[in-house]
Amino acid sequence: MHPKFNQTKMGKTLDILLGRKSSKLSSLAEHAITRNSYHKNRQQALFSFSYSDIVQLLNLSHHEQALLRVEHVIKSKNMLDAFDLIESYCQLLKQNTSLIEKTKECPEELKEAIGSLIYASTRFGDFPELQHIRDFFTSKFGHQFVSQAIESPRDFGVNDKIIQQLSRRKPRLETRISFLREIASNNGTTLYLRTDVQQR
Repeated sequence: MHPKFNQTKMGKTLDILLGRKSSKLSSLAEHAITRNSYHKNRQQALFSFSYSDIVQLLNLSHHEQALLRVEHVIKSKNMLDAFDLIESYCQLLKQNTSLIEKTKECPEELKEAIGSLIYASTRFGDFPELQHIRDFFTSKFGHQFVSQAIESPRDFGVNDKIIQQLSRRKPRLETRISFLREIASNNGTTLYLRTDVQQR
């Protein structure tokens, strides 16, 4: 037998004996991280485009028009922040796979991460890996556990930030004005909005 092949086989055998084989949950989390990175890169491109559009409008003194369009920048920024949280939660699952798989109830210290990923899975139509993670926890902890994370996320302990970031509601006018002022300030522009616009 070739020495290199023999070492490889012995390594795999040792991994199995020591319980280091890749688990289903670890694999699901790894795939989710890969998909998340793809979505984040696309969202970063959208954010950069929308941000540049706002800067151009401000430079042309089209401030009211910039206010109408700044919603896209806010939503892109929220999505980028959400993808950061999703990645960190998936990493946490990978690090605690053995703990999760040997317990019958959700570990309290992982409840926020698990609940947040379950909640996020309902907000994406093109992120099947999150849905597979949700299915895993449905099988592991039951339908009621998963339903609570989706239907009563705050009571469950889902991260408030991810609830806000994935909200489908239109940003409030005050939020849009504040965000636009920040962009204007960062680019050396003085923002001017008509009073009737600010009071809508």
